[in-house]
Amino acid sequence: MIRPAEKADSPAINELLSQILRTHHAIRPDLFRPAYISETEYEESPDEPVFVAVDENNAVVGCLWCIIMRLRGNSLKNDREWLCIDDICVDESYRRRGVGRKLVDFAAAFAKEKGLPRIELNVYENNIDAVRFYENYGFKIQKRVMEYEI
Repeated sequence: MIRPAEKADSPAINELLSQILRTHHAIRPDLFRPAYISETEYEESPDEPVFVAVDENNAVVGCLWCIIMRLRGNSLKNDREWLCIDDICVDESYRRRGVGRKLVDFAAAFAKEKGLPRIELNVYENNIDAVRFYENYGFKIQKRVMEYEI
């Protein structure tokens, strides 16, 4: 089941953040710390909704962090709104069971309900499993962010 996050979910959300961070650190240790150092409490925000996937015992097994993005008054780009998936994580012991797909399905339904025409996200090229997951879901490359190290 997918539901909005609650304050009581904070420890489980922080553990999922730690799992994401370990993955990101393994791919880009120059950018990401090896361990999560903050134990923040989740707080509800209408423009930054957080959803959790829970198992039959109501234990949090996945999490989806979203941001409703708005672009207005730009002289080069059209005004628009969209849903950004800021982070998504499925507990390591629940991966490859369809939890990630259910979370993205939930995000798509949420976006549709809010009148948002698309979902966008960023993914590191070296995060092969995540890239494959998003491509299999139907996400397409919109643009590339490139870097040049000095």
